[in-house]
Amino acid sequence: MKKYAVILAGGIGSRMNSAVPKQFLEIGGETILGRVLRRFEEHPQIDGIVLVMHGDYISEGRSIAEKLALKKLLKIVPGGSSRKQSSFNGVMALPEEESCVLIHDAARPFVSERIISDCCNALDSYQAVSTVIKSTDTVYLVDEQGFIAEVPDRDNVAMVQTPQGFHYSLIAEAHRLGAENPELNFTDDASMIVHYELAEVFCVRGEFENRKITNPADLD
Repeated sequence: MKKYAVILAGGIGSRMNSAVPKQFLEIGGETILGRVLRRFEEHPQIDGIVLVMHGDYISEGRSIAEKLALKKLLKIVPGGSSRKQSSFNGVMALPEEESCVLIHDAARPFVSERIISDCCNALDSYQAVSTVIKSTDTVYLVDEQGFIAEVPDRDNVAMVQTPQGFHYSLIAEAHRLGAENPELNFTDDASMIVHYELAEVFCVRGEFENRKITNPADLD
């Protein structure tokens, strides 16, 4: 079964206080987006890549892709007004065949070959997988008045990373249901699977280094 990657780079990085979206900032002489694309291009289990870009920056994304001489890039498609919509656009741009899809945030440029491999391999046994790391902090659930409502067992709390992986038919169905409920916002794709009770989601071990670049301090 073929395995594709959808790279979500449609944000504008408002929290970075930068003149350009964060995916175009450089780390070690290479753009954040370029690092991510190269990781998936070079991975032997990835057969094709769809890049989702903000409509105003598609030409910049294409320029980075051309500089890398990507052989696996299938399409560059415009993102939507939300992460859910951008993910939908990326998934719908894939060939409509039974395959596996890894969805990854372009703001995580340090994803390792091991994580990608583990996600790909897990999809041979499970319909949906999510990369997670165990929480090292105590976590509170806080009510609307600002008081602690619940203290979950830390051993059962995990922090979500990407990539997340799915069988194509499953994630396509989740997005079709999501499109019927536009008032519902999801900050990751596995949450849709859980919300609509479409399948169990298996957790793949992530890494601290696979952190998301969100604020200027993250570049340090």
